Amino acid sequence: MSFEIISQILRNWPDQVVPSEAFEGHHCERLRIALKALQEESALVGDVDLAGLIRFVLRCESVSRGVIARLWVPIELPWPSRGIWESHGCSIGTSPKMGFQIVEADDWSPSWLDHPNPSPFHLVEEGKPVRLEKKVPCDPAVTDRFGITEYLSCAQRDVIRAVALSKQDSINVVVLPTGSGKSLVGLSAALFGPDLGVSIVVVPTIALAYDQMHEAKKHCDGLCVDAWHSNLSAADKKAIKERIRSGQQRILYASPESVVGTLSTSLAVAAQSGLIRAFIVDEAHMISQWGNGFRPEFQSMAGLWRQIRSICPEGRSFRTVLMTATLTDEAFESIATFYGPRENIDVLASVHLRPEPQYFLRHCMSLNEQTERVLETLKHGPRPVILYTTERSLADRWYTRLKDEGYKRVARVHGNTTGPLREQAIQQWRDNEVDIMVATSAFGLGMDKGDIRLVIHACVPETIDRFYQEIGRGGRDGYSTVSMLLWTDRDSKTAHGISTPSVITEELALERWKSLFDRKPERWIEDDVFLADLRSLRPGKSWDSELNKEWNLKTILLLERSGALEIISRPVPEFLQVDGESDESFKQKTEAGLETYWSTCPIRLKRNDTLDPDFWNTVIANSRTKTLDYARINWTRMSQVLKGTEEITAILCKLYQVATVGIDVDVGQNGYPVYPPKGLGWKVSQTLESIFETRSTKLLLVTYPPGIEESRLVDLMIRLVGQGIREVVVPSALRTDVFWTKAFVQLHQKAQPERFVCIRDLGEEDRIGAGGWPLACLTILDASFVGSIFPEELFLVERPLHIILLPEGLQDSRHPGRLIGDVQPPAVVRLSLFRNQLEL
Repeated sequence: MSFEIISQILRNWPDQVVPSEAFEGHHCERLRIALKALQEESALVGDVDLAGLIRFVLRCESVSRGVIARLWVPIELPWPSRGIWESHGCSIGTSPKMGFQIVEADDWSPSWLDHPNPSPFHLVEEGKPVRLEKKVPCDPAVTDRFGITEYLSCAQRDVIRAVALSKQDSINVVVLPTGSGKSLVGLSAALFGPDLGVSIVVVPTIALAYDQMHEAKKHCDGLCVDAWHSNLSAADKKAIKERIRSGQQRILYASPESVVGTLSTSLAVAAQSGLIRAFIVDEAHMISQWGNGFRPEFQSMAGLWRQIRSICPEGRSFRTVLMTATLTDEAFESIATFYGPRENIDVLASVHLRPEPQYFLRHCMSLNEQTERVLETLKHGPRPVILYTTERSLADRWYTRLKDEGYKRVARVHGNTTGPLREQAIQQWRDNEVDIMVATSAFGLGMDKGDIRLVIHACVPETIDRFYQEIGRGGRDGYSTVSMLLWTDRDSKTAHGISTPSVITEELALERWKSLFDRKPERWIEDDVFLADLRSLRPGKSWDSELNKEWNLKTILLLERSGALEIISRPVPEFLQVDGESDESFKQKTEAGLETYWSTCPIRLKRNDTLDPDFWNTVIANSRTKTLDYARINWTRMSQVLKGTEEITAILCKLYQVATVGIDVDVGQNGYPVYPPKGLGWKVSQTLESIFETRSTKLLLVTYPPGIEESRLVDLMIRLVGQGIREVVVPSALRTDVFWTKAFVQLHQKAQPERFVCIRDLGEEDRIGAGGWPLACLTILDASFVGSIFPEELFLVERPLHIILLPEGLQDSRHPGRLIGDVQPPAVVRLSLFRNQLEL
């Protein structure tokens, strides 16, 4: 229907008004937005933009319907000329209506691709979902909190349950593929539990902070949710800090630099008061990828994390959730080093390869050939599209070139894009006002835009992980997306150089460490803690610089990764303006004090032989070699992609298999079961404990008369949840029964302090590995089971405590002719007796 309306609008242009209501189909809706902007002259829309958008609509309609689609399109500017239509792979016919022409979109199968037939965009144009949606019912706590009724998958459900019920001081590494709902996991960690307290969400880019903040606000009416960035006013920053200290700031999105910097004092104050709820790191694989090469705050913020954990009041610590779509051996080693020890970390992972991307690549002999191939792909390709480069200067060059080609619905984002321009570009991208985004690696990281149909790399990513991450920004809605890697030898050389990390040699690092290891008493805070001056100069150096401080910090991080020390944290000092002190003098005092603060790094020594050359020649040399070996393997895998010597899926399976923590990669779409955490936060009451303490088994059957009022069963269920039951299993029919669903909503309010209860269907597959969930469980069999055989599989459910509430009259499958209720206590008790035991 949308296509027919578009056809009428174009045939009657400009007399027929473009409707404000959204069209069905992303391709039609994107064109509607452009046409409305063109009609209202509210935004720039060029002839090349129109050619690309209309071509995509025509191709989608032709492929999905199986017949050639045609549109009558005006001839005069700003509409495309015949030459532009033909360059976009369209055929032009004469229209009987003056001033119009008939446009058809031809298939595109370029001879320069290794597999040109069928068209690389055929599946995209077909418009059928390629991801198998296996949604499952939400737990009532999630429905009540977020207004959604279904989890995206069993894996998302199990991870949210584990995080929501985890201990207050738990450390969880969450690994779910892109598009599997990690954001909801983070929100669950932040919002389930007490009403007071701040959850800090560490994100690698401001773009991602904005995006996640906007999404979170949809579920946080009346709660303070903000993103911390440099463009905030001084008043806004002061207000956020005050809300952190008082626990009123519910969620704050911030960069690692801000967390270890201007926010650290406020976070420490909140921690001392027990007002930090969760410490969440999104895109946690960056701890390894970026922490080793640049932005060392990704690793050094672990010092702040350790400090604020150590000063929390007893029993009022916070959850730590480290989330990523991809996890490699190297990334997990870094996470375990900085947020370990390893035995304290629970890994909640269900990994499968994304089904949406189709991979195409072409080696270009020159920059000119690469440019021609990229432009040709853009003219024939679907919208929207991300064009990735590695270098900012190349992103600028491509942006300028596309503008020169006539594109107006194009934007760019990279590290030098200023805050206002970045926010404007991202908002236009989000609102479908931009069709092509030229960007470097950080753009799109974690951004929840589902309809990206094409990802072009006019570069070579330095690792296969970066490549897969960037490809993964397409097809988040479960529909096909195309990856086009168009590279030159120069791109390969650049990537190879970047892939080799700047790891300082043992000799130079030892020289730097000797200059950092200051024995002056005023430098030592405790017996094993001292302040290293990052401005220290190694022998032969006679000037200070930011680069010198960076190499000193890298030396310290090298020692931390080897286990020789750990970076700790201290609050950023606050400076008071005394009476009579001028504003200028106070400003200079503050700047000087902060410069001194940022130039020192508090270190706790864990070994006393760090000045011994033998230590550097063995322990440090091995750590450095391990880092370089990881880099070499990563580049080898990327080279295999470029050369086509091994299937990309096979390379990815090897990359993301982390055998040390039981992570395997499913080449299908299910993912493997999530292993439950070693311990959850639930605790049963003493009354419930006393009922089971004399039993030889943790299974108890409680029978009730078939004619009992349902309200009495509900009352018992609510009471048991109040005494520590955190899992309720019921027949699926009860999940949709109005009376019972209202009762289920009450449960999470009784589940203190977690405010979360798992509600499982009786027939729900228990996909959990290693013996099931460590939760106290209540199973309810309703009156529909009267006269039937007791479900023997319930005896096999492994739980630390399991109560089965069932009607009298169920037959015992193990003893024909005998009813379950005929079994003598304590294996089976009547409801009246059980209620009396609870009231003792």
